[in-house]
Amino acid sequence: MAWSAGSTAAESYSDALAECLSWPAAALDDELRRLEVERRRIESRMAAVVTAAERTAAYTVDGHRSSTAHLRATMNCSGATARRLRRRARVTAEVAGVGDAWSAGHIGVDQVDALAKRHANPRCGHELADFASTLLDHAEHLEFDDFELVLQRWELFADPDGSFDEAEAAARDRDVHVAAG
Repeated sequence: MAWSAGSTAAESYSDALAECLSWPAAALDDELRRLEVERRRIESRMAAVVTAAERTAAYTVDGHRSSTAHLRATMNCSGATARRLRRRARVTAEVAGVGDAWSAGHIGVDQVDALAKRHANPRCGHELADFASTLLDHAEHLEFDDFELVLQRWELFADPDGSFDEAEAAARDRDVHVAAG
């Protein structure tokens, strides 16, 4: 017997483990699939909340100067996790179809993170929206490693001078100070 949709957060890990140990392999697979779809729905909802907090500057109510600081304090998470949440929120808000595909369970957190990484590319991220429907189809139907390869190829074509531009920007932004000792 699988967990019901009404399982409470108060149920302990130990109780859940004891219950799951009695299940056959097929029931464990079914529960993993069900939980993954639920996880995708919850994570996409979190992205919507983060987007709303950024658009309304709700994070300033508690005196935070950035949504990253607000997320770190509210969720007691690392800066890396807060930045990842913000990247997910941005790609779902700015690239049509990503949030809907995610909340419907068609794509997972890893696919969204891979899209968000490319969306954050300052040289070509703005072009991701033009290819969203094709990339979302690949995200849904390809194995993750194959999808990552598709994204790498897309990024290579969208930003052919990427490494050159990075070196050029580093040289341009150099700042040297000399102090008398």
